[in-house]
Amino acid sequence: MFCPKCGKELPPGAGFCPNCGTATGESAPQRTPTSSKSSIGRSMEDVIGKNSAYYLTEFQKIEEKQKSRFNWAALLLGPAMCFYRKCGGLFPKYFLIPLVLFMGGYLFTAIGTGIFHPTLMLVGSGLSVVSGIWLLVAYICFGLKFNRKYYAVCKQKLSSSVGEQSLGVTLKSLILFVVVWVAAVAVCMG
Repeated sequence: MFCPKCGKELPPGAGFCPNCGTATGESAPQRTPTSSKSSIGRSMEDVIGKNSAYYLTEFQKIEEKQKSRFNWAALLLGPAMCFYRKCGGLFPKYFLIPLVLFMGGYLFTAIGTGIFHPTLMLVGSGLSVVSGIWLLVAYICFGLKFNRKYYAVCKQKLSSSVGEQSLGVTLKSLILFVVVWVAAVAVCMG
């Protein structure tokens, strides 16, 4: 059997094309992510946006209770991935507290160094080390769990009546996050 849209050969019983995400019309795997449409006719491919072939394949593994792959983009980009993929609710769960602690540690160290106060320098250094380790663990956990968490976000968007602006990916939110982060670092350094 071949995909009606892109022509790629399909595995037996596939509910959607792993290459382009088009539903194949097979009746058996109705629990695949793309076979479900919301009341306004949206598909999982619309919700995902760019790189939907990768995510549709991973979502099908998750539906079939198989192990999902490690998401290297989530590991390397971390908080930026939350905003790019429009799942900003994951940011506070993984990154907010360690990033605030890291900034606080930096401030304590900078102030302690400026006024030569060893206790402040020690507290700041300790906070920086603890938050650095916490961030490392958070990045690794985020890479491990991102596909499952993102699937839950996409399913929620598919079942709800969200507007077109909350679908797919966005560079606007990513740029805003980077600007806010650079501003926060500049304030701490100043």
